[in-house]
Amino acid sequence: MSRRPSRQHQSLLIEVMAALGAGQVYEHFIPNATHFVHGECHHTNGKVVINPIPATINTLLHELLHRIRPTWSECYVRNRS
Repeated sequence: MSRRPSRQHQSLLIEVMAALGAGQVYEHFIPNATHFVHGECHHTNGKVVINPIPATINTLLHELLHRIRPTWSECYVRNRS
C-alpha cells in the first residue's frame, strides 16, 4: 500500500515544478579532478547546470551487463550496476 504525500510534500513538489518551468536549466559537463559533479546551482542568477556524464555512465554499464549476461534478470542487473 502506498502512502499519500503530505500537504507539505505536495507543496514542495509544486514549488519544484514551478522552478523547473522558470527555465535556466542546462546540460553541460562539469569538470572536477576528484569525482563526478552531478549538478550545480548558481545562486547569484538561479542557473542550474546538470552534468549528463554520471547518469550516462551508469546507464551504459547497466546496458552492457545486459549484453554480456543476457540471462540475468532486470532486478539482478540493477543490483550489480
